[in-house]
Parts: sequence; structure tokens; C-alpha cells
Amino acid sequence: MLKLKRVLSCTIVFVLLFTAVSIFDQKSGLTASAESSAEIQAQLDKVQQESNRLQAEISALESANAPFEQQRAAVKKQINAIVKEINLFESKIAACENEIKQLEKEIADLEAKCEKQSKEFKKRLVAIYTGNNSFLSDLSFLMSSESLSDYLAKAELIETMSRRDNKIINDLKKDVKAVQVKIAEQEAKKAEINESKKVVDAKKVELNKQYSKINSIVVSNEEEIRLVEQEAAEKKQIMKDLQKALEEAKLYENGAVGTGQFAWPVIGFYKVTSPFGQRTHPVTGEKQKMHYGTDIAGAGVYGARIVAADSGTVILSKYYGFYGNCVMIDHNNGYVTLYAHMKALSPLKVGDTVIKGTTTVGYVGQSGRVDGPHLHFEVMKNGNYLDPMSFF
Repeated sequence: MLKLKRVLSCTIVFVLLFTAVSIFDQKSGLTASAESSAEIQAQLDKVQQESNRLQAEISALESANAPFEQQRAAVKKQINAIVKEINLFESKIAACENEIKQLEKEIADLEAKCEKQSKEFKKRLVAIYTGNNSFLSDLSFLMSSESLSDYLAKAELIETMSRRDNKIINDLKKDVKAVQVKIAEQEAKKAEINESKKVVDAKKVELNKQYSKINSIVVSNEEEIRLVEQEAAEKKQIMKDLQKALEEAKLYENGAVGTGQFAWPVIGFYKVTSPFGQRTHPVTGEKQKMHYGTDIAGAGVYGARIVAADSGTVILSKYYGFYGNCVMIDHNNGYVTLYAHMKALSPLKVGDTVIKGTTTVGYVGQSGRVDGPHLHFEVMKNGNYLDPMSFF
């Protein structure tokens, strides 16, 4: 809704701008009144006020948004600190898991040794009682005793071997239990770290919610600021265009620049006796002679008032060969008009400015090479002759 409002506001200003730069009456060909530049100035002042209001609004919005930006930055900093803490917990948990894996491998190795020792002990026992042992074949080792003391000594040897095997196995089992205790400790440590991590994870979730809420406000405010800045930029462009229109309006009003649209040059007479183009010259009789202008005449035309077809600057005002008494006006927009065969020299001097449809250039006569009173009217653009009637 806000965006639509701003678009409508800009549309209205552009309409005003179009109205401002269209300061010419297309129907009559006359310039607007002297109020045109004042009217544009009033519009320019209005847009300037609106631009100032928008700048103030931008400043207010930025000031209102600043605390939220600070809060967002603070929460973001907390989140970053918590992320580091979580990473540390995860690193410790990974270390515990790695330690547990190493201990589990150690248990597996001890259990394998224990299993191997048990198997070897069982083999020796079996060998003793089955006679498959190369050193204690059958019971002959005991039975070969020469005396009771020899028998007891040999029996003691067998018992000592059994005790040694049992001790090795028992020691291995103790080692396994010790490692299992370490694993339990690591599991407990891991569980404790996980609990601490859960607390921090929950805090991170809460901070993320806060950040999301604050960030939503900041983004919304930034979008509002962007829209106002966009409108302010449009107002600045409109001001530039209005300023240009104002300068042009002043130039048009004082006659320095033409409009590109021509007023009829002979007041009250509209008959064209010889158009632009090839013709037989009415005086010399020369055929296929190019006629570069339009001849305007009619009964009673002699002495009729000639006006400037558009605003501009006089660049020639004298008797000019077969043109007779002649005036040329540069309209300072690429166009030049010529007014020939006037009754007398024009009161205008080179450098004078003229107003479209208002300034008197002279009066219809028959000076120069002519066959009767008329105005010979020419139009040139950038040095090229154009048919004057194409402008009417």
C-alpha cells in the first residue's frame, strides 16, 4: 500500500513536470504568458519542499532503525560466541568418542590375549592328561620319578606352571576391567558434555529466534528507507528536469530560443501564390527553377504586418540582393527563418531578440526581384531548406 502511494505521488509529479515543460499553446503557436516560468518555479519549490520532507523522513527512519541494528549486532555477537562454545563441546565429545574407541580396541586386544593364554593353558592340560606333550608325555614324567622326593618336585613343577598360567589370565582380566572403568569414565564425561551442550544449544535456539525477530524489523525498516530514498532520488531528478524546464521557459519567454513550431508570419493573409519547389520564375521566365520558400500574398496584402514565426535572434537585417529588404532570424534550435521583399528596411537590428507571433519583423512590400507585393518566407534547419507549409 505504501509503495502504491509513493508510485501515485511520483506519477502526479511527472504529470506536473510534463505540463510545466509544455508551455506553448500548440493551437495558436503563441508562447504562454510570463507566468509560465513562475508556474514552473512554484512547482520546483513544491518538489523541493517534498524532497526536504523525504530527506527528513529518511533521517528519522535511520535514527529509529539504529537501535534495532545495534540489537541485531549484539545478538549476532552472542550467537557467534555460542557457536564457538558449541564447537568446543563438539570437539570435546569427539575427543571422548575417540578415546572410547581406543579403549575399546585395547579391551579387544586384552581379551584376545586372554583367550590365547587360556587356549594354550588348556592345551597343556590336555597334553598332560593325554600324553601328547613332548615334554610331559603321558604321566611318564611323574612315573619316571626315582624317589618320592623326585616325584614331589616334579608335581610341584606342574603346579607352578598352572599357577603362572592362571596368574597371566587373571592379570589380563584385571586389565580388561581397568580399561572398562576408563570407558565408563569417558562415557560419563561424554554424557556430561552433552548435557552442557544441550543447554547451550537451547540458548542458541532462543538467540536465533531473537535475531530473526529483530532482523525482520531491521529489514522492514531498511525496505522502507530504500523506498523513501528511491522516491527522494526521483524527486531530485524531477527537480533537475524542472530546473531545465524553468531555464528553457525563461529563454522562450525572452525570445532567445524557438519552440520548433511556427506561427503564421503574415497577419490576416493566408493565400499561397507560389509554393516551395520547382517552378518557372515569374520574373525571369527561367524554367525548373527551385523556389526555396513560400510566397504569401492576396488582395490588399501590401503593407500587411509581418511577425516572427518563432522566437530567436536576428542575424541579418538589410537590403539583400534580389531578396530586397530582408530579415533572417536564428531560432537557436537548428532552425533559421527568412522574410524577404519587405516594404522597407526592418526596424530590427542584428542581435535583437524576437518573440514568436508577437514581434513585428516588417511589412509586406515588393522590394528586390518580384512581380508584385508578397512575403517570401523560407525555413532552414541545420542549413537545409524545408517546405514552410509542412509546419502549418
